[in-house]
Amino acid sequence: MSGEIRIGVAGWSYPDWRGVVYPRGCRDELGWVARYVDFVELNTTFYRVPTVDAVESWVERSAASSLPFTAKLPREVSHERRVEPALVDAFARALDPLIAARRLEALLAQFNFRFQADRAALDHLGIVARAFGDLAPLVVELRHASWRDAIGDVRALGFSVANLDYPMRDDGFDGGRGSCGPLGYFRIHGRNRAAWYTKGAGRDAVYDYEYSPSERDELLDRVRAIAGGDCGTVFVVANNHFRGNAVKLALELKAASSGERVGVPDPLLAAHPSLGAIARGTLF
Repeated sequence: MSGEIRIGVAGWSYPDWRGVVYPRGCRDELGWVARYVDFVELNTTFYRVPTVDAVESWVERSAASSLPFTAKLPREVSHERRVEPALVDAFARALDPLIAARRLEALLAQFNFRFQADRAALDHLGIVARAFGDLAPLVVELRHASWRDAIGDVRALGFSVANLDYPMRDDGFDGGRGSCGPLGYFRIHGRNRAAWYTKGAGRDAVYDYEYSPSERDELLDRVRAIAGGDCGTVFVVANNHFRGNAVKLALELKAASSGERVGVPDPLLAAHPSLGAIARGTLF
């Protein structure tokens, strides 16, 4: 493998993590999760541009581990196809504390299945690249099969293409199952097919999935394939967040990819005793 592997989670502020990932009464959830993962993908930036004060707080609370971050671009950019100068400026100002601390590793443009490969879509990606490309390396998540033959065009615009694990249909796309750019990025959404394709299913239901040991080994093979390509660093994002399953998966992948024991939060170990096999201070 040539690429460095970093394994993290998408977000950290989930009520259902309390008592499972975080001990009851935990006052600094970001500071807590920063002890255990290699980075955090900011998903709150998809829903709203954060305040500078909020971002400064994230930088300070994770300073002990110098935790790196990646961040989603706002949904106006991906789902509404609007790249307005005021939004771009506000987003850049908000993330400046992370940029100044050299802890913003990538920006992710997450598109849904309806975003299909055509001239207008490629033109939009070009606009996104010009607007945000100076802030951090760019990654794009694409889900429609029409992108299979357009990866070269996407990469030429300056994007790395995310690998995906999710309940893909025949007309879906998972990023090509290998290295697709200078930055490796693998987003693991879970395989809850029933909820994924049920209209009105809530966020918790869609991402309620615990990977089996054999499925985890499949994911590890994909991580190694990405790392063996032309990318320098591979960011692996566990997004099957419900009830702390993302943290469980992240720690399992960290242990498996490094061959070393890892720190495991006591509440998570109590909820998943199988993690005792990889936790520091326990016997295999």
